[in-house]
Amino acid sequence: MNNKKIFASTAILSLFATFLVFFQNFQPPVSTATHPNILIILLDDLGYGFFYNSKISTPNMDELRRNGLLFDRFYVHPMCSPTRAALLSGNNPLRYGLHRATGSSVGDYKQSRGIQIKEENLPNLLKKAGYATAHIGKWHVSNTTGSEHPAGLYDYMELWSGSAKTDGSSTFYNPHLDLFDSNKTWLTTTPPIATYKGYLDDHTANSVIELIANRPKDKPFFINYWPQIPHLPYERTPDFPNKPNYPNTDEGLQSEMISFFDFKLGQILDALDKEGITNNWTAGVKLESNTVKKLQ
Repeated sequence: MNNKKIFASTAILSLFATFLVFFQNFQPPVSTATHPNILIILLDDLGYGFFYNSKISTPNMDELRRNGLLFDRFYVHPMCSPTRAALLSGNNPLRYGLHRATGSSVGDYKQSRGIQIKEENLPNLLKKAGYATAHIGKWHVSNTTGSEHPAGLYDYMELWSGSAKTDGSSTFYNPHLDLFDSNKTWLTTTPPIATYKGYLDDHTANSVIELIANRPKDKPFFINYWPQIPHLPYERTPDFPNKPNYPNTDEGLQSEMISFFDFKLGQILDALDKEGITNNWTAGVKLESNTVKKLQ
């Protein structure tokens, strides 16, 4: 894989500020020859410490770190919703009342606010710059009703969630496609809003791969990929090549989930190579989100 143009970073607000300055004065048309394709991957509940953790097998992320640019002194919020809102808006998430996860309760206070879709934001700026835009995976930065509904924010959007077991506990298996929105820029077929067999981030990563293969060839793309790995619940993943034998503990299961995502990341990078994109000044940005526990 030719990944020298792919960057590994923990920057959130700084990254958005760079995009804001760089893209706000662009006017279409743009071309794939002069403008980088952008892939942002924001992992859920993953801390910086995993980068140098010899107990976790992540060969593809290790290659990004070795051949890319690693910012090791940038910080994110300790909850997922504020981090995501900062990335999309470039604003302090407290501006939107996002102290914790969207919809969470603290005492008598129920948080229901989120980012305002009509405000200037990263996907809108890139749209104005002539990019084809897509979002795959988790959302969790606003309600999906009323003025905060994200429909139309991207050219293509798939919002996914896990499911519930018979005992009421959550699982990444048999995931649900909650929202689909498209202006047909990417795909002409519409996936059904339904529960799917299999593993949540197997589906989301495969969707990213499909988008790369079916991207508009006349413009650069921006794909914002937010998998739910390695968020709770910690559970065994599907088998994958060279799967390590992790212990059946919270730390072991979370490590297995990270290794599974690294395997899917390798497939995404292979898809970029197959399309010849990594040789065309492609910038892929790897972001690490918050963490709920430190891996020793």
